[in-house]
Amino acid sequence: MDEIYNRSMDTRFKRFTLRMDSQPLQLGGQHRLSFKTFASRREFENLNRDDYYFSGQISRTTSSIQHPVKTTNYGFSLSDQIQWNDVFSSRADIRYDHTKMTPQELNAECHACDKTPPAANTYKGWSGFVGLAAQLNQAWHVGYDITSGYRVPNASEVYFTYNHGSGNWLPNPNLKAERSTTHTLSLQGRSEKGTLDANLYQNNYRNFLSEEQKLTTSGDVGCTQMNYYYGMCSNPYSEKPEWQMQNIDKARIRGLELTGRLNVDKIASFVPEGWKLFGSLGYAKSKLSGDNSLLSTQPPKVIAGVDYEARAKNGVCSPA
Repeated sequence: MDEIYNRSMDTRFKRFTLRMDSQPLQLGGQHRLSFKTFASRREFENLNRDDYYFSGQISRTTSSIQHPVKTTNYGFSLSDQIQWNDVFSSRADIRYDHTKMTPQELNAECHACDKTPPAANTYKGWSGFVGLAAQLNQAWHVGYDITSGYRVPNASEVYFTYNHGSGNWLPNPNLKAERSTTHTLSLQGRSEKGTLDANLYQNNYRNFLSEEQKLTTSGDVGCTQMNYYYGMCSNPYSEKPEWQMQNIDKARIRGLELTGRLNVDKIASFVPEGWKLFGSLGYAKSKLSGDNSLLSTQPPKVIAGVDYEARAKNGVCSPA
């Protein structure tokens, strides 16, 4: 007897985008306006096909672990890039999104699903960006940006259900869209001797989307499986983890990123042309409201290496 298990997660995505850019406009500075409107549709479904071969006969069963979901999204954005003078420039963006998730009828048997599709969920909101930059001289450039972010949970985070003896995944149709505000202070240096990029940032989140786990218990604590087997008790104790996507009230991430590249041949004349040193440093610290921890925060990261760029052969070797 042979068995073939085919697990299929299919996504079909269609998107339409229309963009219009203006000619430079003079109004206290040189403005370049850009308007974009968009609409998209995403269809997601899971279909599991299990084939069993026995005595020359094929038997197929089909199943699913989630209702198919159709997600429609539309919105628009308007941006303005402004050159005030030879030193100062700025950029402003505003965007609106409207997203609707609609579960569909089951496409196959689903043991953990309700026969009736869950109710549709709608998310809508504004986001934006404002930045100011200054070109101090030919080598140094500084900037400050503030960004408001907006993230909609995906269909699996809202509707996915999975029951198993070793643990359960619970849906959460009450999830809210995640909101964030990011402050970034940047410094850039460019010269024939090398480059330097430094970024200091802080992200503040509301309704932060986080995968949470809890342990559910049942039965009598003193009733072990062995005692239950020998009839010494009637309500065996068991523990089972449960996972669910939830909104955390507040979250904060602060971090620093440094990236540099040094053209060694421009510093030391005896070094052949094409040799470079590069390095990168990243550090982030996070804090969530309550007793939660943010597992996705990167630990301190350091990268160092040597580049050799063979200009005649158009190649780069970068051992790190």
